[in-house]
Amino acid sequence: MAPVELLLLGRPTLRAGGTEVHVRSSKALGLLAYLVLEGGWHPRERLAGLLWPDSEPAVARSALRNALAALRAVFGEARVRAERDGLRWVEEPGDTVDALWWRAAPGDPLAGEDQAAHVPGLLLSGLDLQDDGDFQDWLELQRSHAQRAVTETYRQWSGALSERGEARGALRCALAWLELEPQQEDAVLSVMQLHVQLGHPHQARRAYDAHRDLLARQYGSVPGKRLKAFLEALPAAEPAALVAELHAPLAGRASPFSSLIAAFSLARQSGAQAVLVSGEPGVGKTRLCSDVLAWADAQGACSLVAASFV
Repeated sequence: MAPVELLLLGRPTLRAGGTEVHVRSSKALGLLAYLVLEGGWHPRERLAGLLWPDSEPAVARSALRNALAALRAVFGEARVRAERDGLRWVEEPGDTVDALWWRAAPGDPLAGEDQAAHVPGLLLSGLDLQDDGDFQDWLELQRSHAQRAVTETYRQWSGALSERGEARGALRCALAWLELEPQQEDAVLSVMQLHVQLGHPHQARRAYDAHRDLLARQYGSVPGKRLKAFLEALPAAEPAALVAELHAPLAGRASPFSSLIAAFSLARQSGAQAVLVSGEPGVGKTRLCSDVLAWADAQGACSLVAASFV
C-alpha cells in the first residue's frame, strides 16, 4: 500500500502516495481522525452514536456506512478495515500522522527539525460537525492533549539547544512555545533571556511589553515579579563591541549564563543573592563568571572580584 500522510494539526491535509486527496464529508473526516488517533477496533454502534448523536439508530448506522464508503473511496478498503461489528484504521510503515508524531517527538531537536519547521495549528482546525455530543468532547480533549505535547516539546528543545550554547535555535523554539502559550510566564522569560544572550535587549523589552499588554487585555493582571526583575536589569543599550564579546560562542554555557543573569535581576529586585558556580576543572567556570560580571558592569553594577588558590 502507498504511504499515507495525514496532517491533522491545523486545517487537515491528506496525501496518499504523495498525492493530495480530499475527504469531502466532515463526518467522514471526523471518523478518520477518531480511528487514526485512537487506534484499534471500534464498535459500529459506538461510532454511529458518537458522530450522529441526534439521529435514530438506523439513520446513524446508515450515515456511518456512507462515511466508511467515502473513506474507502479515497484510501482503499485495505486501509479502513470493516468487520460486522467494528471498524479500524490500518497503519503501514512509512505512514505519517503529525499528531501522533508530536506525541512521541524526539528529545533531540535536530532529529525533529523537518517536522518542527512550522508551528502546528489546532487539531482539525475548521472542522465543525454542528453537534454537541460526545465527539465534540473527544475532539476538545484531543486538541488539549495535542497542544500540550507540542508546547512541551518546544520547551524541551529550547532548553536542550540552550544547554549546547545554540542560542539562536533555542530562541526559535522558545518563540514557538510562546506562540502556543502567550500567557505562560516561563515562555516569556525564556524568550527574554535568549534575546539578551544574543545581544538584543530591545527585543526582550518588546517580548515583555507584548506579554504585559496581553495580560491586561485578557486577564486584567500584570506580569509576575520574575519578569519585572529581569526587565529592570536590562541595559539601556549594549555597545556593539561588548555584545560581540559577551555573545561569542561559549559551548554549553547558555543556560548557566541565563541563570546568573536571573539571579542578578532578583538581587536588584529583592536584595542580596548567593550563587555557587561549580564544575570540573577546565569546563569554563572562570570565563562564565567573567562574562556575567562584564554584563553586570554594563548595567551599572559595581563588582568586586577576589580569588584564592590552594
